[in-house]
Amino acid sequence: MPEGTCTTVSSATETSSILIRDIELISEMREVESLQKEVWACEDRDIVPLTILVATRELGAILIGAFDGSTLIGFAYSFIGREDERMVHHSHMLAGESPSTLCCRTCRENLNDHRIHE
Repeated sequence: MPEGTCTTVSSATETSSILIRDIELISEMREVESLQKEVWACEDRDIVPLTILVATRELGAILIGAFDGSTLIGFAYSFIGREDERMVHHSHMLAGESPSTLCCRTCRENLNDHRIHE
């Protein structure tokens, strides 16, 4: 997804629109931390923390959020790495309040689209 653009998704089974866009604000990255804990019922030490999200985004990581209004309901996170002597984007994490929701599929599609445009 080219920088500065977003996608709005809706379906007949949902009553609201989901906005997919880059996560750039520190407050939104804090919401990513909270959503990780909620989705995987994990402890603080098992999440990708704010400091790593900020640092890796500065180096080319992709962090995309699915928003229902102003509420973060899902995200996708991918960072740059090296595999077999070539640069790759490692799709590290995809989470949504409900794993089968449209927001997870849409985040994954936008993550892939982001990689194509880089």
